[in-house]
Amino acid sequence: LGTPIVFAALLKPVGFYFATPFFIALIIMLFGERRIKWVLCITALIYAILLFLFMVVLNAPLPQGNMSPFYDYSAFILTLNTQLQQMW
Repeated sequence: LGTPIVFAALLKPVGFYFATPFFIALIIMLFGERRIKWVLCITALIYAILLFLFMVVLNAPLPQGNMSPFYDYSAFILTLNTQLQQMW
């Protein structure tokens, strides 16, 4: 129960783009998966699906964070999204 609360609390300072992979990996590990390769692969797949869904399909804004290294990472992801959309 505490994991989603911590995730929600971190969304404003850290942002969705940085906090989500850690949240997904932690949830997978809490469900009992211990193979690191599986955790990383499943996390990457779910993260990619979420990014595609929110950024491309829904075109919905997500929390970017307001602390420097996290905000810079969010800006990098958004720049990649813009470049990919211009290619289409």
